[in-house]
Order: sequence, then C-alpha cells, then structure tokens
Amino acid sequence: MANSRLLMYVTIMMVMFLMIEQSYEIYIDCQARCMLALGRERNRDSLQMCR
Repeated sequence: MANSRLLMYVTIMMVMFLMIEQSYEIYIDCQARCMLALGRERNRDSLQMCR
C-alpha cells in the first residue's frame, strides 16, 4: 500500500512539473512574440502590454 501511494505521489509530481514547464515555455514564447511585435523599444509601457 505504501509503495503504490509513493508511486502515485511521484507520478503526480512529474505530471505537475511537466505541465508547469510546458506553460512556462508558452509564456516565454508569447513574451518573445510580443517584444518582436512592438519593435525593439523596451520601455515600461510595452513590457506591461506583454504581460
């Protein structure tokens, strides 16, 4: 019983980690696209628009 619970816990942690990593990559991709779309001006207004 303890073994299966530990295995389930590890599996859940791995899935959570993968989901977070995936969403983080998507977020970085959106940030990069937004910066390219706004040109190369890096003032605070454009950075806030990207968020």
